[in-house]
Amino acid sequence: LWPGTELPICFCGKRMDQYGDHCLSCQRHCKTPMHNSIRDGLARLLEEILPLVRLIGSPTAIQKEPRGIIKALPNTRPFDFSILFDHLLDESAWRTPLFKLGVDVTVISSAPLSHSNTSVARKNEIKLRLREGERKKFQRRGRSDKDTQMTLSGDDITGEYLRQNMALLPFAVSPHGRLGSLAE
Repeated sequence: LWPGTELPICFCGKRMDQYGDHCLSCQRHCKTPMHNSIRDGLARLLEEILPLVRLIGSPTAIQKEPRGIIKALPNTRPFDFSILFDHLLDESAWRTPLFKLGVDVTVISSAPLSHSNTSVARKNEIKLRLREGERKKFQRRGRSDKDTQMTLSGDDITGEYLRQNMALLPFAVSPHGRLGSLAE
């Protein structure tokens, strides 16, 4: 900001802070564009890397927001993007027993849980918040489908993709770009 100018006011009525953290933690601010940009960037990165390491045959094996993962809930999209592994590639390539890996991106809040004074305490605190974001993705809420009139619990949904030889990898990201331990 230019000297002498006031900080803008958010949709919620509060004045923005000088670092822009408020807009990342405000409950009235839509974080979907930021989430989708992170999702799209990760998918593009993996579209380049995974064929090189021979886990997939082509970038088309990465699909954004696939439907039909859970048969009883065909409109539910439990993954932000999925990676369909090609098991018929080079024999010397690294193998996984998984059929598909689903990645679910979550952007954690920028609001700290406590006021940490040291840089070590702040780093540990952000790591804990990232880990909490990953944990919440593993503890899914139940969902219902209007078309099939079916309702499944979070455990049922997780069990369904595990039965199909799929796995979930939550990518927790801080508003300033730090990745959680599972993504690292």
